[in-house]
Amino acid sequence: MTRALPLAALALATVASAGLYVARTSSPTYVPRDRATQDASIRGAWEFYRMVRGNVNTGEVELEDIRRVRKGYESFAKQQTKNVGLQWIEMGPDNIGGRIRSVVVDPNNPDVIWTGGVSGGLWRSDDGANTWQKIEAFSDNLIVSTVALLGNGHVYIGTGSTFDGPSGSGGSGFVGAGLFRTTDNGATVELVEGPTSNWTTNTPWAIIDKLVADPTDPNKLWVAYDRGLRLYDEPSDSFSTPNGLPSNQKCRALEVSTDGGTILANFAMDAYLSTDGGQNFSLINGSDFPQSQIGRMEFAISPDDANYMYTMCANLSGAMLGVWASTDRGNTWFRIWPSGVGSQGVPSLDIFRDNSQGIYDNVLAVRPGAPEELWLGGVELWKTTLNGAPEQIALAFDFPGCFSCVHADV
Repeated sequence: MTRALPLAALALATVASAGLYVARTSSPTYVPRDRATQDASIRGAWEFYRMVRGNVNTGEVELEDIRRVRKGYESFAKQQTKNVGLQWIEMGPDNIGGRIRSVVVDPNNPDVIWTGGVSGGLWRSDDGANTWQKIEAFSDNLIVSTVALLGNGHVYIGTGSTFDGPSGSGGSGFVGAGLFRTTDNGATVELVEGPTSNWTTNTPWAIIDKLVADPTDPNKLWVAYDRGLRLYDEPSDSFSTPNGLPSNQKCRALEVSTDGGTILANFAMDAYLSTDGGQNFSLINGSDFPQSQIGRMEFAISPDDANYMYTMCANLSGAMLGVWASTDRGNTWFRIWPSGVGSQGVPSLDIFRDNSQGIYDNVLAVRPGAPEELWLGGVELWKTTLNGAPEQIALAFDFPGCFSCVHADV
C-alpha cells in the first residue's frame, strides 16, 4: 500500500504534465475524422430544428407563422395585470447572449461595452465586461447581427444575419426586423428603417450584416444590408448610395479604415474598393486576387496604416480558400497562406477544419502597432505575417490546465 500511493501520484503528475504540454504546443497534429464522425455534424441539428419549427403543412419554417405568434404574444402580454404584488428576480440560466456577432467598446469610456447576439438580443456592460445587463427596451428582435457606436454617442443595432441560418431551419440565426437606434444608452430603442409588414428572407432590411460608424463624421453610419451598401446621415434621416457598386445586391462584408479614406466591401464573389472615403468604388479584378469559388469573404485593414489590408476567403463548401494581402492600399495583392490546404493539400492549415465551417466562422484583424501581423479566427485561432508563416495560437477545445484554449468557432 505504501508503494501504491507514490506510483499513483507519479501517474497523475505524468498525465497532468502531458496535458500541459499539449495545451502549450502551437502545432497540434491533424487527425482526420472518420466517415461516421463527418456524417454526425451540424446537419443533424439543422434537420431537428427544421422539424420542430416547420409549418405542419409545408414542413418549412414560415416567416408569417413567426409574425403571427409574436403578435399573439404581444396581445396577450398587454392583457395581463401587472399589479399583483409580485416581484420577479431572474435566477438563470444566465448564459443567454447567444452567438456573439458584434462587440463595441466606447472609445470615451472603455468600461462601457455593447454587444449583440444572433439569438440573444442586445447587452451592455458598464464595468469592463465583469457584469452584463440585457437591454430590456429592445424586444422587437433578438437576432442582433451587428452594433455600431457613432461619434455622437448614439448606438445603432442591425438585425438579421446571413451567416447563422436566416431561414430558421438551422443554426442560431433568423431574419431581422431592420435597423434600430438608442440615443439614451438603451433606456429606449426606436426603429430607423425596417421591412414591410409581410417580410420574408428576401424583403429589404430583413438582414443587416455589418454596421460601421463613419470615423470622419459623428453623425454618419455605413450600413451593409440585403440591398447593398448605404451611408446613413442621422440629421437628415436619409440614405445615400455610393457610385460603382452593384444595385439591389446583398453586401455581406465591410471594412472601413480608421481615417475613413479606404473602404472594402463584398458582394457575392466580388470585392470592391474605395480610396476616396466611399464616394466611388471599383471592382478588384486583378489575377492576383481571388475571383471564383468564394463562399464567404472577410476583410481587415491595419488601424495604423491603411496601405496594409487583408482578405480571408472560404470556398463554396466552407473550406479554407486562402488569405491575401496588399501593402499598397489595394493596388496589388499577393497570397500569404499556402494554397491547397484542403484534404488534398495541407489539411492542418485549414483553420475551418474538416467541418468546412468557413461560411459560419470567419473573422480576421490586424494587430494594432503591427501592420504586418494578421490574426485569423475560424474553428481555431491563428496568426500569420506577410512572410506567410501561419502559427496556431490557441487550441479549439478545453480541459483543466489548458492555458491556451479558446472555444471553437471564433
